[in-house]
Amino acid sequence: MKVKCKNCGKKFDYDVYTGLCPKCHTYYRVDAVSPEKSTKNQERRREKRKHGPLYRLITICLLLIILISATTIIGFTMYTNQKGKELLRLEKLMTPKALNIGEIFSYETENHHYEIMVTKVQREDGAFLETPGGYESIKVSYEIKESSKDSDENQEETPSYETNIVSDYFKIEPYLMTKTGSYVKSLGSYAIRENLGYDYEQMEEEGIGSDFFYREGCFYFTVKEGDAQSLLIQAYKYEEEYSADNILEQTYEIDSLEVES
Repeated sequence: MKVKCKNCGKKFDYDVYTGLCPKCHTYYRVDAVSPEKSTKNQERRREKRKHGPLYRLITICLLLIILISATTIIGFTMYTNQKGKELLRLEKLMTPKALNIGEIFSYETENHHYEIMVTKVQREDGAFLETPGGYESIKVSYEIKESSKDSDENQEETPSYETNIVSDYFKIEPYLMTKTGSYVKSLGSYAIRENLGYDYEQMEEEGIGSDFFYREGCFYFTVKEGDAQSLLIQAYKYEEEYSADNILEQTYEIDSLEVES
């Protein structure tokens, strides 16, 4: 164990010289020396005392950041859960109105009056849309009559085959309910376009889409053969600046769906 003589400053090995300084011959007991290890420990303690306030400040800041982040995440989760519960309660309270094929249901906006009718539900033979084995394509055709509440001077120009549903900030979405208890969304425009090899103009001219939009249009579902049961129609309103905040206003159901071949 290396020690330093407090009398002359000579460093020597305590165990080799049994505590006797080889230079000035001063004798030291073990408890009277200052080993290097003890010196290093003292230096560490001095460093801790020197930087202790800074370490504590950094630790407090990190804890505050973690606490704020956790509070934000928990608050957002509670908000979204509450919104989900509100929408769930709304859909449970809003029972779909019974509707038949060929029967009109209407929708009012600030600028327009709409009369919508499902005209036909038919089974495609596979020559039009390719479907996997054991599945079939269901085509739903519809008509929309639109009348304006304003003068013609205030109307936006739209193609003859389109309605003003989008500019009136509402949408009507269809869902096919199956006998096995599933809700099937209609095929997206992109999937149909890729399947048929159509371009946008052909899709628009024939009124093919994924929801109610054209004056005379249609949309498609792919389901297991013989599994189609009913058609659920939901009308949503949304705010101009917050299109993701949909408000369910009307819901209809064509039950015991009769699919023509």
